[in-house]
Amino acid sequence: MVLSKYFSGKEQYLQAYREACVAYGGSCEEVNGLVSLTIHYFDSVKGNFAYFIDHGTMAYGYLVPLLCLFSGLNFRTYLDTIFSLNAYRKKDYVRFTLSEMNKECLRCALSIYLSYLILWLFVGIVINPADSGELTKYFLSDVFGKNLYIDHQRWYYLMEGTIRFFFVPYVYAFLGTTIAYTFKRKVDIVILPLVFYYGVSFVAQFLITWNMAFIYVDPIAIMVNGAISGYSSLLLMLFTIVIYVICIIVVTLKSKKCDCYAK
Repeated sequence: MVLSKYFSGKEQYLQAYREACVAYGGSCEEVNGLVSLTIHYFDSVKGNFAYFIDHGTMAYGYLVPLLCLFSGLNFRTYLDTIFSLNAYRKKDYVRFTLSEMNKECLRCALSIYLSYLILWLFVGIVINPADSGELTKYFLSDVFGKNLYIDHQRWYYLMEGTIRFFFVPYVYAFLGTTIAYTFKRKVDIVILPLVFYYGVSFVAQFLITWNMAFIYVDPIAIMVNGAISGYSSLLLMLFTIVIYVICIIVVTLKSKKCDCYAK
């Protein structure tokens, strides 16, 4: 919101920002551009490293299905154009198909991961807030111990971010390309990931009221920023791994049945 107001009227907003800062007893003489404005704004926010990272990625868990949509639509376009010509030159059709899907998914996952790394570096270097100093997140603590989060919080978020913003996007992008490979209609490519992601999550949330173990089949659980304690981190990741394995099986079986030269 601050940046949008800045771009809509740079000089006027900077002047208003400095005046408001003085009115609240602050000092803003150094605020004379976008960089200094951004740094001063985040300095004024009372938060630690975990606060900035968690709030900066809060909505991401609900946007994962969009990865399926973009990757699926892109791969469907590729299938309908030059895929058959490229496949004609390959001896192993199954391996070639999986390789092409892997390239599409890596592009998607890397783009998401790069955006997270930019946030991680920006918070760690530019804002440079203090660590929280206490255990507020439990994901991976059962694997690496609680001290990883408490004593090495920035490295913890790099490790956790690699799982949440590279591994998970890669798998769901693979799900999107698998749907695109299986169904030709674009409406299926758009609707099915949404139905799967939100549908499974809805059912899991309903079943959790009966047995908390169903949290392990909730696709949103691994993306939650809040503290989820008392659960196995490996089991939280297992559901995502199972999705990936099922996708590979589906693609392999379909590839062996089809005539790649007639696509």
